[in-house]
Amino acid sequence: MAGLGALLAGTAAQMPVTGGLASDLSCERGCVSVEVANLVWCVEAVDYVFCNRTASGPRDSSVMKHEQTAINAYLAMMQQMGPKAKESEDCKKAVRRWMCYELFPRCTADELRVYPVCQSSCLNVFNACGKPFWLNCFLEVQEEFGLQTSVAENGSVIQHYNAEGEYVRGSGTPVFEAKSNKCTGAAARARPAAAAFALVLALAAAAGLALAGP
Repeated sequence: MAGLGALLAGTAAQMPVTGGLASDLSCERGCVSVEVANLVWCVEAVDYVFCNRTASGPRDSSVMKHEQTAINAYLAMMQQMGPKAKESEDCKKAVRRWMCYELFPRCTADELRVYPVCQSSCLNVFNACGKPFWLNCFLEVQEEFGLQTSVAENGSVIQHYNAEGEYVRGSGTPVFEAKSNKCTGAAARARPAAAAFALVLALAAAAGLALAGP
């Protein structure tokens, strides 16, 4: 299966990403209770305390603008789907929830960081939308950005590609979290979210859609 990173090749430099790569899970503007956020398009998906990504705080206008970003990203991804998937209510629902998880990531208990999106959310889209060949739910950050090497905490250099130029699976940081208690978008979760936000922005850029800024 082709990696999603291949689909987005050449768009990373255009992405208005703040805070570094997808592995940056800090929440610098505080967390917001869903009860005071007045969500509309994402109200069914976001039922947790989420990270504030808007510069002006969780005012109605700011939340609406950020929801519009989720809508744009949803439309961008649906454009990549096959004819049957575009007509599938299950597919559309799964993609919608995923985009809401990306734009409104769940806060950790200390409200200093966010949980990355669940791998199960990506897999739900993959299965509901006819298993699109370009959707890689096992994507790693270094693979997405084409990083040849990275430095481990102990100072050693990690090689992410072998001599044949193939990415070494497991050498990097997963974009999606497999553990349901440590991710945004698990089927069952308590109160205390977005590792793949850069991926979503890149997908929209690849589709030629302008995203609303934070």
